[in-house]
Amino acid sequence: PTEPKLQRQWHEQTTLFTHFADFLGDRLSDTRRQTIEKVLANIMPLRIRRLTTGQPLTLIHGDLHAGNMLYPRNPAKDTLRLIDWKSWSILPGAFDMANMLVCYWIKERRQQLQDTLLRRYHHYLQEFGVTNYDWDACWYDYRLGVIEHVFFPIWQQSVETPDFAWWHNFDRILTAYDDLGCAELL
Repeated sequence: PTEPKLQRQWHEQTTLFTHFADFLGDRLSDTRRQTIEKVLANIMPLRIRRLTTGQPLTLIHGDLHAGNMLYPRNPAKDTLRLIDWKSWSILPGAFDMANMLVCYWIKERRQQLQDTLLRRYHHYLQEFGVTNYDWDACWYDYRLGVIEHVFFPIWQQSVETPDFAWWHNFDRILTAYDDLGCAELL
């Protein structure tokens, strides 16, 4: 990611949020509106600092969830396969974890498994040779990924994804944003 690309992304997200807020009208609570406005007002320095200063990044899927996985019929013979790579990017790896755990899991399930899965993810990063990426950095990236995903349902609504999909994502993401104290990163 480059700073000009991040600036274009921010401008697009700002425009989409304006349309989203107009579309929802009074169905968008003041609290949630203020949360998104705070994210928009403060996200750029975080993005620039995290994504353009040489800190570790990796190839991410960008739409990681159970529907984009092919499970082996015989696990002893074959492995899990990830499909639908149209949203791939180069970002912190924990962004994929945020996508899977925050967008698609209900609060109770996320809270039950989040720490275990993130620690396992971090363990395997280290086991496979990733250095200079401690647990605190992984946890930070996960929470930053949650903040970034605030814009996911806004984008979904803009491309006419059915409301039963983006509305639930909107609720789950903003609930996780609050639960994980993401506002303190802004």
